[in-house]
Amino acid sequence: RGQYGHVVITGEPGEPPSVPGIQGADLGGALFAAVGVLAALQARERTGQGQFVDVSMMDSAFALNFTALAEQLGQPGRKIARGQTQLTGSVPCYGVYECADGKALLVGALEAKFWETFCNKIGRPEWIASRYPADPAETKRVRGEIAAHLKTKPRMHWLKLLEEEDSCVSPSLTPAEAAEDLQVKARGLLYETDHPTGGKIRQVSLPLRLSRTPGRYTRPAPELGEHTEEVLGESGYSKEEIAALRKSGAIG
Repeated sequence: RGQYGHVVITGEPGEPPSVPGIQGADLGGALFAAVGVLAALQARERTGQGQFVDVSMMDSAFALNFTALAEQLGQPGRKIARGQTQLTGSVPCYGVYECADGKALLVGALEAKFWETFCNKIGRPEWIASRYPADPAETKRVRGEIAAHLKTKPRMHWLKLLEEEDSCVSPSLTPAEAAEDLQVKARGLLYETDHPTGGKIRQVSLPLRLSRTPGRYTRPAPELGEHTEEVLGESGYSKEEIAALRKSGAIG
């Protein structure tokens, strides 16, 4: 169902829709399920009663598109398409702008204080009044001017001007660049494990920090079929039955 509005608003105006780069329904559904279970456990502590937690991927995908849905519900007669929501191009203060070296800046200065800082620091205070243009033509003009201005210098030039400021501007990083980012390293968002056949492997850490019961990584992901006999044994299969399944090719 097109991620309930996510796909149709993703991409450039006049171009075919683009596939979002993350699995919003899958990840959102899992996160909402975890929140629901925690809420139910808290309710049980207070009432002594358990309850059924109903979470679906569809519901989660729908709820995560709240910004575009709010714009649509607030203006029922409006047809929202690519490039026409607050987060996909309808305002100059929120977008991706390419620099002279081909690298890009992410500008998310929706609030006035961030936008003013951004405009002043890059030397274009005249754009401050155009944060939310009422006219689409004005939006197109200002976005074009921002794009042309930022393309005159490499990304690092603009980052040096803005890195010490609260401007809601950041570099658009490739996955390789993200893995080497200083803040990623400082937060321990990657960890290294010794795999019995793959050697040292870097993986993404759990993005939760618990002060008293921190998470621990005790073993690497299993090889295909590594625990088949263990799982079947726990399910009640005898060694003879497991051997027969293996001989028949039912298990590897």
